[in-house]
Amino acid sequence: MAPPPADTPLASAPDSSIATLLRGPFLRVTLANFSFFLCFASFFMLPKHLHAIGAREDQIGDIMAVFGVAATPLTPLVGVLVDRYRRRPFFLGGSLLMATSSAAFVFTDRLSLLPYVLRLIQGIAFACAFTAATTQAADLAPVDRRAQALGIFGVFTLITHGLAVTVAEAIESHFGFNALFLASSTFAIAGAAIFRGVPETSHAHAEEKGSGLWTLLSSPALSPAFLVSLVA
Repeated sequence: MAPPPADTPLASAPDSSIATLLRGPFLRVTLANFSFFLCFASFFMLPKHLHAIGAREDQIGDIMAVFGVAATPLTPLVGVLVDRYRRRPFFLGGSLLMATSSAAFVFTDRLSLLPYVLRLIQGIAFACAFTAATTQAADLAPVDRRAQALGIFGVFTLITHGLAVTVAEAIESHFGFNALFLASSTFAIAGAAIFRGVPETSHAHAEEKGSGLWTLLSSPALSPAFLVSLVA
């Protein structure tokens, strides 16, 4: 594995102060992910647009589902890659891919294959950016406050589910869906810009041979967590 470039600083081990969670690299990761999710959650409005261009209910369901078809299997693969290599390229690449595909929805003025393709791309972008951001947040959180830190990270993510739709409805009602697609694209670009200031974290354990995926999934210690996540 090639080491990070010499001009890329590695984040030092974070201290355990609560103030650490509210400033510096951890806050930047949280805000970058928050901005990315403003873009992602804006597309909860997409069914309204699809209906307006003539899509049937089953077609709307299929288009929305394509996102998950792409994101679900790719997320664990991206997890392997960000452990083996670096976090930043995956978040930046995912954010820019999300921004491009979101803006491209301005061309969906009629039902065609295009919205299916764009949702597929958004699913790929989500798998890259969210996995990288979550991993980076865990890296930067103080060890003795990691659960608290990830709780804060998660709260910022969940806030976007309500805030983004509220903002999206206001934009759409005043300026139309094309304006909404372009605005949502800027959220993803802003997330990438914020994340650029986050230092890469050292993860030397990635150089060692880790457990296989099946070993991880069949671990008795992790099974309850996996089950709860699945049910949720």
